[in-house]
Amino acid sequence: MTGYSTTGLLLQCPACHGDLEESAEQFRCTLRAHKFPILFGIPDFRLEGDLYLSLDDERAKAARLHEYAQNHSFAELVDYYYSITDDVPPDLASRFAAYVHQAPARMEPILAVLGPASADSKLLDLGCASGGAQIAGEKFAFQVGVDIALRWLVICQKRLDELGIAARLVCADVEALPFRPGQFSHIIANDLIENVDCPQSSLASAGTQLAIGGKLYVSASNRWWPGPHPAVGIWGAGLMPKRLRSVVARKLKGIDVLRNARFVSAARTRAWLCAEGLLIEECGPKRTSISGMAIPPAKAALIETYRFASGIPGLRQLMVVVGPAFEIVAEKQVGA
Repeated sequence: MTGYSTTGLLLQCPACHGDLEESAEQFRCTLRAHKFPILFGIPDFRLEGDLYLSLDDERAKAARLHEYAQNHSFAELVDYYYSITDDVPPDLASRFAAYVHQAPARMEPILAVLGPASADSKLLDLGCASGGAQIAGEKFAFQVGVDIALRWLVICQKRLDELGIAARLVCADVEALPFRPGQFSHIIANDLIENVDCPQSSLASAGTQLAIGGKLYVSASNRWWPGPHPAVGIWGAGLMPKRLRSVVARKLKGIDVLRNARFVSAARTRAWLCAEGLLIEECGPKRTSISGMAIPPAKAALIETYRFASGIPGLRQLMVVVGPAFEIVAEKQVGA
């Protein structure tokens, strides 16, 4: 069964960086006695809730999902999640559910750009959600999936269990990770920094987890993209003032689905990474894949057009600035 395992991981208290003692029910900080419960086989190192739910409410929702998962499949669990999530409109629920199911296919090109895994490679997936990287990255003998949403780790756990994939799942805030620095050779932050409280601090935290020579993959929706937002379809979302965007989202979707979004650009993200001493290896339009995906022909044609345009010099550089999404690969150098 997927869950937690401290073997091969050096842990620390996310609050004060003290050592941790493990028991069957919790981790306890030996320095200041902070306690972190193990819930549904997953250690919960959060200091507070995410941007959408309080800690207590989120744990209660995770408990409902865990109970449902005992007698239902992963696919049924995903549908159940959206049925009890009242801040996702029905039209987006079906789109988001498809996005969940297609996660492994989307992660394949990301893992390819990060480079091959060796016998001692360690993969850290920040914002792992439903476990796409854990499925696509089976070549990594050591994987850790982190998400601030325990509810999504319960869903991820069910998915990996059905596939017989062993991976360590940890509930934590990317800005307060429970790992000693420098342990990971590969780190993924896919579509993460637009969904955190402070993108710059989150990238700094990710950088500290890299071993020397390790690579960090970062992708995000582009704030300067004038077209439809990749996730929710609202045009020019990053260009609008927050108050106007909220009005538009409520009119179109019935709820402000982007109320907690932190829109970023490729240039600003590069600057943040460079400030942490990371070397930018590549910056380009985000890779896409339709392999194994059941999507309408018209959408598939648009994706293929996007992929073709991404390979044309000049146009490629323009798409980094104003395209729908970008990706950056950075490497940790000695002294960073």
